Amino acid sequence: MGLVQTLLFELLGPSFDPRVGLLLAPLPVVLYFLGFVLAFYLYSETDIADGRGGETTA
Repeated sequence: MGLVQTLLFELLGPSFDPRVGLLLAPLPVVLYFLGFVLAFYLYSETDIADGRGGETTA
C-alpha cells in the first residue's frame, strides 16, 4: 500500500495544491475499510454463509 501512496504523491503532488495531500493521506485506511465491507457483503450474499460450499440444487 505504501508503494501506491508514494506513486500517487509523486504523480499528483506537483500538479495540485498541497491540501490535496490531506485528501490522499487517509486513502489506505479507506481502501482497507472498503475491503472489509466487500468481504462481508460477498460472505453474506453467497452460498458460503449457508455452508453449502458452492454446489447448486437443480
